[in-house]
Amino acid sequence: MEIWLHRPKNKSVIDLIRKAMKENDCSTENALAVKIGIERQYLSRYRKGVKPPNDKLLALCEAAKVDFAKTLAEVEADFASSEEVRNKWEQFAKNLGKAAGVFMTLSGLVMFWSAPENANAAPVLEPVTMKVTESARNALPFSKTRPNDLYYVK
Repeated sequence: MEIWLHRPKNKSVIDLIRKAMKENDCSTENALAVKIGIERQYLSRYRKGVKPPNDKLLALCEAAKVDFAKTLAEVEADFASSEEVRNKWEQFAKNLGKAAGVFMTLSGLVMFWSAPENANAAPVLEPVTMKVTESARNALPFSKTRPNDLYYVK
């Protein structure tokens, strides 16, 4: 558990870098930088308090597997010029979470109500083993097959 005497201006960025390192099994910032295609110096600058541009923030969000919009709002709150602006960004980030929850709930209800009463399941495909000649194997549109490959047919 970390205890901060004062919240650093870039705490959300520091947390994002740490999460991205953990998600990608990177023990160093250099390894993370190589993996996501960002120069190591940029990560160091962001950790030290420079606000990352949106394209770099997006790459970090994808590496950390977190929502870009919410993270962007948190970063903007961290780097806000006044307490009033910070509060607006923090409120926006909270509302994004609420909106996502409402959207998921409504989506589930729509799917539930729009399903036909006597819906039939999709047919199950049975595996079959087939002998494939060399010329037929070479004519297949996908990668080369092996003699005992398993094919699914309707």
